[in-house]
Amino acid sequence: MSIAKWQLDFLNEYQLPHSYLYQIEPVVQRILNLYQHHRVPKPWLLAINGAQGSGKSTLSAYLVAYFKWEKQKKALVLSLDDYYYSPKQRADVAKHYHPLFRTRGVPGTHDIKQAIADVNALLAKQPCLIPRFDKSQDCVFSQEFWQSVDEPQDVVIFEGWCVGLPAEPANNLLTPVNHFEQTCDADGRFRQLVNQHLAAAYQDLFALFEHLIYLRMSDFNHVLAWRQKQEHKLIAKTGSGLSDEQIQDFIAYFERLTRYALKSLPAKADIIVDVLANHQLALV
Repeated sequence: MSIAKWQLDFLNEYQLPHSYLYQIEPVVQRILNLYQHHRVPKPWLLAINGAQGSGKSTLSAYLVAYFKWEKQKKALVLSLDDYYYSPKQRADVAKHYHPLFRTRGVPGTHDIKQAIADVNALLAKQPCLIPRFDKSQDCVFSQEFWQSVDEPQDVVIFEGWCVGLPAEPANNLLTPVNHFEQTCDADGRFRQLVNQHLAAAYQDLFALFEHLIYLRMSDFNHVLAWRQKQEHKLIAKTGSGLSDEQIQDFIAYFERLTRYALKSLPAKADIIVDVLANHQLALV
């Protein structure tokens, strides 16, 4: 395949091998098949789910570049991570619901009302200001660093680790899935509250999107290595971040719902892409 300049620029920016283009091409073509059925003039809303470090942010960025350079369409990405509550807000949630909500990540630690408002504004082709969250400092960036969207968009991509995920059946919550739940949530109250949050406003957000792509990991054990690699890049860029040991503790919060995605999302997703241990992509 011939490689365009914008693709070379993309590979350089994201430090990717040329083989990424060959892996992503069939995925993009499948996505374009979905896009062809979209009814204009409203923006096409696409959701992408993937475990931490699975490459959903990279895929989202590639799609934005592809629509811009190959289709002359305006596209942007919203990330669930950018809607995290500040530490002070999470402290309020922790006081009201459960102490474990102090740690960002699970449903209940995002400003979902703001996410819904922003998506609806984009649907209505109204200007909006998209927040940005600094994970290296665990705080919301000041508004001067937020993304101002003043022009109508053709494509809006929303990516996140639990995007599109339904709430778990109550019986699933009875048994802990890891040592963290055994020791820190022995009575199951925290995971029940997380599930209640997921069953409420999160479903209202997910219902706004027309299609769902699922980047399916082959083994949950890969998430630790992927997330640590992701954090190493963040530290190299910003000078601060979590240690490998802190990452191991951090992903314990995500394990339950990440494993549930493996069971529930294949039946919901419009496109499934397997992410193998070496980060090779395989379209299902």
